[in-house]
Amino acid sequence: MVTEVPSFSGLIGRGFLSCASASYSLAGWPLLATVLVSASHPGAPPPNLPALKPIPGHPGLFEAPGAAGEEGTLFARRVPGAWLVVSRAKAAQRLALLDRLRVVLDL
Repeated sequence: MVTEVPSFSGLIGRGFLSCASASYSLAGWPLLATVLVSASHPGAPPPNLPALKPIPGHPGLFEAPGAAGEEGTLFARRVPGAWLVVSRAKAAQRLALLDRLRVVLDL
């Protein structure tokens, strides 16, 4: 649990802070779930993730390129004050985990 999230000023472009992450396994596939908040205004609605696009057939869910060196894309959905992001594994596992996880922020 994170008890304090600092803000950062003077950022160029969009900045995100990972305030929580957890590893999961679903049907033998490793997954990583991460909560991203705005680096300049934690708790405020964060900006869109770079190259974000809707996932067809899944309202409110989005896909974006993964981090450098990370295989595949990440799946994300907005939660109050943050993005919930799931990466790794197959698309079906990422969607299943994203659908089941809940996030509560108190910033």
